[in-house]
Amino acid sequence: MGLKIAEGSVSSSPVAGRRHIIRASEAITFASAIGFLNQGVILHGTQKNYTVIHKNITQFEILGDTAEALLKQHQSVAILPDYRAHKTPSRAAAIRALCEKMAQRLSTECPASRAPGFGHVNVEHGLPCSFCGSATQAITADIHGCGRCTHQIRPPRNHALAAPEWCDYCNQ
Repeated sequence: MGLKIAEGSVSSSPVAGRRHIIRASEAITFASAIGFLNQGVILHGTQKNYTVIHKNITQFEILGDTAEALLKQHQSVAILPDYRAHKTPSRAAAIRALCEKMAQRLSTECPASRAPGFGHVNVEHGLPCSFCGSATQAITADIHGCGRCTHQIRPPRNHALAAPEWCDYCNQ
């Protein structure tokens, strides 16, 4: 069929990273702060080169008991968010938004070939510096194209000039 369609997104996680604990109460405090029970957590216990991992913890009592057991058996115990989509509401929302973006893209036909999937394929850099006029790495336009044929359009971005802070010439 010769059709290639890709869509992407970038998001950051509002959830804190790994934290080493020395008491089970610290696991409860960390889990509460990141939204447990909606946000899942994982416990890691490490002794020399051996690591035990506990996932799918669904109750505070089980979290506390598991943390206490790991603290008795291992040199190092850490708690961290479970970043699997079904255990991270923010990640599930990002995946849902990406699916909606792909559905919208699939419903957009190429003006030339009528193939589905016409949309963003690249960017054009070179927005001029507002101070010296030199081309910068700031994006001046988006490139929209077809996954089947070579048809492209170049919708410009809303900015006419880039701030000097983004200019390689001004910042030498």
